[in-house]
Amino acid sequence: MSEEKKKAEDYGGSYAVGIKGVELKVPYIAKGAPYGLEEVEAIIKAMEGESFTMSGYVQKFQEEFARFIGCKQAVFVFNCTQAMEIAADIIGIEEGDEVIVPAITFISTALPALQKKAKVVFADLDYDTMNIDPESVKEKISDKTKAIFVTHHCGCPVDMDPILEIAGKRGIKVVEDCAHAPGAEYKGKKPGNLGDCGAFSFHTIKNMTTLGEGGMFTTNNEEWAEAARLHRFVGMWVYPEQEHYWLPYHYDIKPVTEWGTPPSNSSVTEVQAAVGLVQLKKVNEFNERRRKIAFYWNEKFSSIEELHPPIEPPQCKHVYHLYNLYYLKENKRDEFFKILFYKYGIQPMIHYAPLYHFTLFKKLGYENENCPVAEKIYRQKLDLPIYPQLTDAQVEYVAESVIKAVKEIG
Repeated sequence: MSEEKKKAEDYGGSYAVGIKGVELKVPYIAKGAPYGLEEVEAIIKAMEGESFTMSGYVQKFQEEFARFIGCKQAVFVFNCTQAMEIAADIIGIEEGDEVIVPAITFISTALPALQKKAKVVFADLDYDTMNIDPESVKEKISDKTKAIFVTHHCGCPVDMDPILEIAGKRGIKVVEDCAHAPGAEYKGKKPGNLGDCGAFSFHTIKNMTTLGEGGMFTTNNEEWAEAARLHRFVGMWVYPEQEHYWLPYHYDIKPVTEWGTPPSNSSVTEVQAAVGLVQLKKVNEFNERRRKIAFYWNEKFSSIEELHPPIEPPQCKHVYHLYNLYYLKENKRDEFFKILFYKYGIQPMIHYAPLYHFTLFKKLGYENENCPVAEKIYRQKLDLPIYPQLTDAQVEYVAESVIKAVKEIG
């Protein structure tokens, strides 16, 4: 086994391990945040507790995460998708409503609307940030618009002020998909504390993780937080005071909302929460490493006319979950991609395709969506592998290889 392939497997595996003839020097790994002895010790300590699920560590992780974000309430759930589904339930999205989502995002941003049989309306993007464009949102709003789901793409916060102004005038709710952005900032405030509620991901590839899966629902609305807790575990509500704990019974089952939304189950474990507490203490350090790598690449690529590196708007702190690089020569992005991968052993990815390209949406009649900027981004974009575990030598090698690949295409 080659040293590069072994290293990729040590990191948790590359998306391309096993592709014949490819010697990976900089793989796109499946562990976005490193784990150490602190996480192992936290797991052992959590396993010594009285319960493996939904107990003291979960409560503490929620409290510490809410403090980190700056919001009043955080509810730990199994994944970010579930957090956004909870948001859709609480808001009251239903059949006949419209929900605006960015044209390019992960599928989970749009799923809650589809599950409620609401119509997904795709808004176009801002080219420089890949975030939802407030002007496009204005154009797509109708009398049926119930919510706007925004995604802080790549770790760069959305320009939220115009979005909130648009929504506030019409009584539209704003849900933040913060899967890429724990620790990012917009005008000094963190995503997850900007709209009506937020949803975070602790999936294996994210900036901080909780044993491969995990999510967090955040809000300043106390009633919404209580509804989220009911949703998380079958609507179970424990009676606060009883003379005899078994009378009338030791718990009740409540609907999630006043109109009777039934609960579900997205319970989480104590060991996940224990690991989350450790990772939360490290996430700023992880983010700073990502920023240092990104700033170095930005400097190296800024003078190359074929490339457009990512920007950090002056009002934002970007945490570079993804390093999105545009290759500007028309119809040459794939050639550039191939050279990096097959010749230099660097494994880029493309995150993400416009959602209406997928079969799911085509079957629903989404064929000719008017999102020209999203289409341009999709033709030009690739993501270089970025994570805290990259060595300085790997970072330099990526920069040198990208510059060489540009010259080879000519």
